[in-house]
Amino acid sequence: MKSIHMAILSAIAIAGSSCRPNYTSVGENTFIHDDKVYRVIGNEVKEIGDMSSTDIPKLSSSKPQLISLKDNSLNFIKRGAYCNIKALFRNGNLYYTFKLFGINDLSDNYLPGRLTVDFIDEYGFVLHSAIINTTEMTKNLDDSGNTSFYSYTGKVDISEAVTTAIKTYSVSASLETNK
Repeated sequence: MKSIHMAILSAIAIAGSSCRPNYTSVGENTFIHDDKVYRVIGNEVKEIGDMSSTDIPKLSSSKPQLISLKDNSLNFIKRGAYCNIKALFRNGNLYYTFKLFGINDLSDNYLPGRLTVDFIDEYGFVLHSAIINTTEMTKNLDDSGNTSFYSYTGKVDISEAVTTAIKTYSVSASLETNK
């Protein structure tokens, strides 16, 4: 009976020691496993270093890349209307400028409303949505003093991994004519 208890205790001790994780956490979303440094970025594990290497790679600061997303038709609001977005990722934020063309009578002929911009990845999934109130948009005038377009500058707190996954965008609107 004693030998059966000893065998069971030995099996539990061996199982308990083999179930311990064989990685070391070294920071937020960063860990070391088998002398390699990994980081979880956007639900993917990426190898970012090798502890056994004697070479120290030179780190360079990357310049922010301007992201220009193609024009998007807004014919569902008004025929000939369209918008575009330019964005830049810096210090954990996505800064963007939204420009609205072809609805030069926005403040005169439409009630206050909102536009929702959905940032979309290559598979069609919405990564982030930004709401723009039309009352917060800036009217940009041409040399003659006429409205050329409306613009809005915003900031979104998202990761760089999410930013690099953005491939396109869509716009939905909640606008009513002022009739």
